[in-house]
Amino acid sequence: MSQPNKGSLVQDIFMHCITFLIADTEKLFDFCQQNGCDINDIKNSLSDKLFQAAVLDYFLNNQAVAFELFKAKNVNPKEFIKARHQLPGADIELISL
Repeated sequence: MSQPNKGSLVQDIFMHCITFLIADTEKLFDFCQQNGCDINDIKNSLSDKLFQAAVLDYFLNNQAVAFELFKAKNVNPKEFIKARHQLPGADIELISL
């Protein structure tokens, strides 16, 4: 039996996260403020693994927003954590919801 493509989990979770942020200007502004970026940086960084990690980290550091995402986009928290572990800079001890 073949294993699912690890990248597809990351891409799926990342797309849920980024579309959730883009749909809410307040959260998008907060993300940009915390990461020193603007909408052009976001557009130019969508395929960058470090940027994808920063997006997922935004949710990990904002638990209330993470739970909003999980509910709104039907994201499984365990799958979210698995996706984050597949991106650069994952700290296994710090990543838990």
